[in-house]
Amino acid sequence: MSTIIIKPPHHEIYNNDKEIMKSDKVYMMITNGRRHFGRPAASLTELNDPKLHGQLPKGWNRNVIDKARIGEETTSAMLLNWITDKPSVILFDSIHIKGEETTVDKSTGLIENGDTDHVITCGTHVLIIDSKAWRGSFKDKKTGKRVSYVYWNDWHGKVVRFGKDFPGGKVHMKNALYLWNQYLNTPDGNVNINGLIHIVKDDAIISNTELGRKQNNYIWNHQKWRLVNKTHFIDTLNKWYESIPDNDKFISTDLTTLISTQCCKPYDPRRGLINMSLLEPK
Repeated sequence: MSTIIIKPPHHEIYNNDKEIMKSDKVYMMITNGRRHFGRPAASLTELNDPKLHGQLPKGWNRNVIDKARIGEETTSAMLLNWITDKPSVILFDSIHIKGEETTVDKSTGLIENGDTDHVITCGTHVLIIDSKAWRGSFKDKKTGKRVSYVYWNDWHGKVVRFGKDFPGGKVHMKNALYLWNQYLNTPDGNVNINGLIHIVKDDAIISNTELGRKQNNYIWNHQKWRLVNKTHFIDTLNKWYESIPDNDKFISTDLTTLISTQCCKPYDPRRGLINMSLLEPK
């Protein structure tokens, strides 16, 4: 295996000594082989915060959290396995860009604004990934056969199912791409960001109405993001990785620091009741 280039942090881009110390710590961790930061579905635990309960839709069922959590954990496990032979790729789970207000999607009751389920990086190439536990198929009452749900993303940045709106279809990928483009900036080169919505079902069908056929051609649309089901998820990741030139397959400590420091911590019910900083080791 060829030597992996790990570019050290550029201290001049950080605002204070504390941020410099964080970048040095990240550099040490990735030099020692760390390739995974964060915990899948950590942001979902924020729904235990009483402050967010007023934003939950009427009749909300906590089962949606379990389905979403399993979806994120499944995607994370697939990504962890995929990166094992790609030492220049870093995986981050459950990230919330600092400064973005935490809000709840009124149609699903899940955390949305500012949150990204997974991020992978290779050099200055970034892929942000959202896991969706949407339906894969249903049993036709007349024929008794399983029928796959058909999804596609329209020109307005919305996902439709059988051509109709459905709860959760008003995705926030366009806004997420904008926020990440605003946030990520390093001296290692221009950051190239794409998005992927992973429907964690083998039997869901992704269709592209522009091409008039089922889409598995791995082309990013004009909105810089696309849909993929579980069956074609790894193939899509491979195509993304193969599109990166060999000389761009390195690890940027600055990029890793910027993202890893935004990984969510699981919600602590003691937050707001006591000064948590007093419990931290000195």
